[in-house]
Amino acid sequence: MNYRYETRYVLQEQAYTLYFELGSLKYQHTAAVRVALNQRYSPATAQKML
Repeated sequence: MNYRYETRYVLQEQAYTLYFELGSLKYQHTAAVRVALNQRYSPATAQKML
C-alpha cells in the first residue's frame, strides 16, 4: 500500500505543494522538516504538525 505525504509552504509570497511517497522519505529528510518547523513554530505546535 502506498501512502503519500503532502506538504504546503509559502516562499516569497508564492505557495507550493509537494508530494512524497512515504516509503521514499529517509531520516535526514524528516529531520530537516522537523528543524524547519521548530524554527518557525513552538516545539509543541511543530510536533502536532508532524
